[in-house]
Amino acid sequence: MKVIITGGSGFAGSHLIQYMVGKYPGNDTVNLDISANADNLKPFEDIPGYRFVKGDIGDKDFVLNLFAEEKPGIVINFVPYNEAGVKNLLDACRLFGIRHYHQVSEGEAPAQAGSTLAASIQAAYGLPVTVSRCCNLYGPCSREDSLIPMAIARALSGERIYLENMGENVRDWLYVADYCRAIDLIVNEGKDGGTYDICSNSLQKDSHVVRTILKILGRPETLICYGNDRGKDREWPAADTAKITEEMGWVPSYDLDTGLRKTIRWHMTQQY
Repeated sequence: MKVIITGGSGFAGSHLIQYMVGKYPGNDTVNLDISANADNLKPFEDIPGYRFVKGDIGDKDFVLNLFAEEKPGIVINFVPYNEAGVKNLLDACRLFGIRHYHQVSEGEAPAQAGSTLAASIQAAYGLPVTVSRCCNLYGPCSREDSLIPMAIARALSGERIYLENMGENVRDWLYVADYCRAIDLIVNEGKDGGTYDICSNSLQKDSHVVRTILKILGRPETLICYGNDRGKDREWPAADTAKITEEMGWVPSYDLDTGLRKTIRWHMTQQY
């Protein structure tokens, strides 16, 4: 089976590639991205059956030529906000025939343009399409501007950790390994045209998350600096994992404490 994963050099995409090449060693996995993140790709860059292809899904001729050459059975797209690119992928899937197309919509937000397009094309052309929406992901190699990696890095360095809105912002955090397992299930068992929420169903205040990190590291809570700036408040839509749980039996394996400990161990192997 040939699998194309677009945007596979990013945090979530690279973890999914590592998961897939480990679970399905007989598959060939193509990471299609406009750039290669060397740090994220190190764990599997020498694994047989994996290769990186530099390209833009917005280039229709490039996408069609790639599909003609690779003839993928599965396509997983991590670039949901490029509507033209999503259409190019879906047109290629329809032209060359695929077993499954999965559209990722990252972040705690309604499905974006790409997800809407995927669902509409599934209805119009009968393509085997699924869509997933996820909450905030964390784990090794996550973006440094996200709350958890930022707090861990600052705690390890003994720096102050600034929390806006007095740390009252509430988010749903999911460890990335649980996310990869969910995507794998949806691709293999999801119903065509289905949209699935992937989250931990455990909303936590930012202050609780950071205090947990400090407790694990044995650092004082005085490192936290609270602010009243409400300019970046967000509304967090309620997500419901009942669909993926009832249809596929998926539930998170990692609670916040366990996931944070694994993430912190990874950070402690890096240089600060």
